[in-house]
Amino acid sequence: MKYYFTLLVIIGLISCKGTRQDKTSIDPRYSGHEIKKIVDQSTTTIICVRHAEKRADSDDPGLTTLGTERANDLSNLLDNISIDAIYSSAYNRTRQTAEPLSASMQLSVQLYDPSDLNAFSNRLMDSHIGDNVVVVGHSNTTPKLANLLCENDFYEDISHDEYDQIFLIAIDKNGKTNHQVVEYGKASPEIENN
Repeated sequence: MKYYFTLLVIIGLISCKGTRQDKTSIDPRYSGHEIKKIVDQSTTTIICVRHAEKRADSDDPGLTTLGTERANDLSNLLDNISIDAIYSSAYNRTRQTAEPLSASMQLSVQLYDPSDLNAFSNRLMDSHIGDNVVVVGHSNTTPKLANLLCENDFYEDISHDEYDQIFLIAIDKNGKTNHQVVEYGKASPEIENN
C-alpha cells in the first residue's frame, strides 16, 4: 500500500510538471501525513502559502477569525514535518499566519522583501539546500515565488478570495524540481471580508 501511494504521488507530481495550474487542476485536500511523504522524498522543500483570511479595516490588516483558524490549520498540517526555516513578509496578515507554526516549531519568523523575489528565491536556493522551508506571502507573490523556484511560469496570481492553497516545491539532489498545489483547511469562503 505504501508503494502504491508513493507511486500515485510521483505520478501526480510528474503530471503537473510543465502545466499551468488553475482551480480545476488543484489536488484535493491533503493530510499532513501525505504532505510529509512528499517532503521526505525530496532533498529541499519550499512550502509557499498565501496569508490566511484578512480583515478589511486598515492598510495593514490582521487576520479575521477564519484567518486565525486557517493559520492554526497550517500549523497542525505541518506539525509532523521538520521545518528548518519560516519566512514572512513584514505585513501583519503574513506574520500572523506564520505565528502558530513558528510557536509550534520553536523557530523565529524571518522577514523577506516581497518586492525583490528574484533575490529572495536565490537566497532560498543558496542558503537552504537540504532544508524544509515555509514562506508566507501574498496572492501575487506566492505564485511568483513558486514560478521563480520552478524556473518556469506555471502559476498565475491567486484570486483575492482564495486562501486555501499550498504550493509545494520539491527539489531533488540533482536540482530537478517538482511542484504541486494542494488545498488545506476549510474551503475558502465566497466573501473575503468575513
